[in-house]
Amino acid sequence: MARKLPASVYRCKGVVHAAEEPGRRVILQVVGKRVDIAVGDEWNGREPRTRIIAIGAHDGVDGVALHEVFDRCRYSSIS
Repeated sequence: MARKLPASVYRCKGVVHAAEEPGRRVILQVVGKRVDIAVGDEWNGREPRTRIIAIGAHDGVDGVALHEVFDRCRYSSIS
């Protein structure tokens, strides 16, 4: 998923609620084509959720396309 981001996205980071680690936060960091995914601490009473921020070129990032990339990842992990 992260390797398929448009070239106009320079950096992407966030916290992911992953099916493989439901009790822990998964930390996503993307810089260019370098991707780092690490299992973080437990949610500890916080509501499990996914929040991802993308930083890119002014007028060069298509928000709809980004949502499609991340939605495909979400739906493929459900099947």
